[in-house]
Amino acid sequence: MFSELLNYVMKDFLSVFFTFLIVLIVIPVSIYSLGYLKEYKKNYSIKYFWIVYLIFIFSMIAVVLAGDGIVFMVFWEVMSISSFFLVIYEHKNKETLKSGINYFVMTHISGLFLMLMFGFIYKFTGTIYFTEIVKMQNSIQDKELIFTIALIGFGAKAGLLPLHAWLPKAHPSAPSNVSALMSGVMLKVAVYGFIRVVFILLGEVSYKCGFVVLLLGTITAIYTIINSLLQCDNKKLLAYSSSENIGIIFAVIGLAIILNNLKLYEGSVLALTAGLFHVLNHGVFKSLLFAGAGSTLYATGTKNMNELGGLYKKMKFTAVCIFIGTAAISAVPPLNGFASESLILISFIKSAYLLNSKKLLLAIILCGSILALVAGGAIFSSVKAFGITYLGEPRSEKAVHIHEIPLSMKIGMGILALYSIVFGVFSPFIISRISRGLSNILLKKQYTVDAFGYEVTIIAALFTLIIVFILLISKILDKGKNLEFNATWACGFNTFKGNMQYSGDGYSQPAARYFGTFAGYKKEASVRNVILLKQKTQDSIERILYRPIISFFNLLSDRIVKIHYGKIQIYITYILIALLLSITVVIKFA
Repeated sequence: MFSELLNYVMKDFLSVFFTFLIVLIVIPVSIYSLGYLKEYKKNYSIKYFWIVYLIFIFSMIAVVLAGDGIVFMVFWEVMSISSFFLVIYEHKNKETLKSGINYFVMTHISGLFLMLMFGFIYKFTGTIYFTEIVKMQNSIQDKELIFTIALIGFGAKAGLLPLHAWLPKAHPSAPSNVSALMSGVMLKVAVYGFIRVVFILLGEVSYKCGFVVLLLGTITAIYTIINSLLQCDNKKLLAYSSSENIGIIFAVIGLAIILNNLKLYEGSVLALTAGLFHVLNHGVFKSLLFAGAGSTLYATGTKNMNELGGLYKKMKFTAVCIFIGTAAISAVPPLNGFASESLILISFIKSAYLLNSKKLLLAIILCGSILALVAGGAIFSSVKAFGITYLGEPRSEKAVHIHEIPLSMKIGMGILALYSIVFGVFSPFIISRISRGLSNILLKKQYTVDAFGYEVTIIAALFTLIIVFILLISKILDKGKNLEFNATWACGFNTFKGNMQYSGDGYSQPAARYFGTFAGYKKEASVRNVILLKQKTQDSIERILYRPIISFFNLLSDRIVKIHYGKIQIYITYILIALLLSITVVIKFA
């Protein structure tokens, strides 16, 4: 019986890679959770959390190992529902419940489109088994339609524009260990599904589909990094940053689709290798940063960086781990973020040499240039988060009266920080393994991009040596100098207070001035006994697209509620009418 079950399990490289990613992140996050959940013992059930948490982990593994459409969808729904219950774990908070409902609606829109996608595939192939679908690829019609449905279904779960609105709401509301898993792993399960369907089940789609993915990924990256720049809630900043990195991943997947359609298979393998390597690396450093945000919240009781500052002095281990994560997401060599983002840049440059179409070439160069600017924005955003939170002086009492985090939380973050270093240093080996696995699936033969892996290492080593050289020179020049230390000028005030330092809002003012419109940035001044300046952002897409829809359904609900008379006879009449309509529809369209 067990051997029969194994026949329905996918055992190819793609499934193994994503299973490895899930297990890799789950282990340190679970260790971290042992200490982090101590804060919840008084108000919430810890047993309930662990039961739902284990179901969530099992369902993610089951999705990436599923060998047919039904099993895939069953565990996709289990993953969605279990993650919903984890998001609303702090259910006594009304804002958390609102965020949870937002996520619940979006994740089921995703599930609905995926069911429709598998329905179309079954219609043309007559089977739901992935191995059988691959054999019958040529019989699948309307591939562009199926591709579009898949993009909406998986894009909604991954956080692509304009279906990203749930992400910056769910992450700040969920416990930080859950945010680490959702951003580090669950978003990547959606990436797995998209790659599985587009590259393996459908086989080959039009290069126009690839261009759509490339463009959508690029727009997602630039839009969400602008929003990330202007956030002062540490977890909301990281949530937008997660969507930005998903945009980068989908952009390079779009590039791979274009090259695959044009029979430039080696370029396609390089681009997809870069995408999967960034999937791995983003999973590591974003889980680390969310764990770091959770540690800050655990110690201070706030996510607002404007109330923090100077935490490095009392939380040195946490600060070092977060600094490694910050350096990784900022693509500082020789860490893993630099390795994968360099490979993405190389794949764009390589494609420019391979393509003959001037229009495609121009589009790819433009998208690649925009993604390079996005990387600059990511540095700005992550430096702001670390600097305002951990450096300087405390800005409020919350940053003064802090308590150290438990040992298990330190161990969890330490493991993730170690991953960030190891995956950067040993990037050529990882790149080689990924490219070989992908080439076996896509090309049915082994092809490696080892040369590009070594290129990344050489570039990283060169930049690292330059950084070390500059630091040594500055140290030598400072040696022997008599340095004078004076109090910071307090703008004419007698004493210097922590809240007189640059705040998160102040740091991002240049970005707000030029890009604030995109993020719904507003300033409100209140003049009474003291002058208070409040600054807030509202997602423009949410305001323009989702708010009118929500308002319409609220109005509709208010009208429908009037038919609730409280009489059983009327309700039975409604049921009979609905039943007759359903029978009529079935008979007409059967």
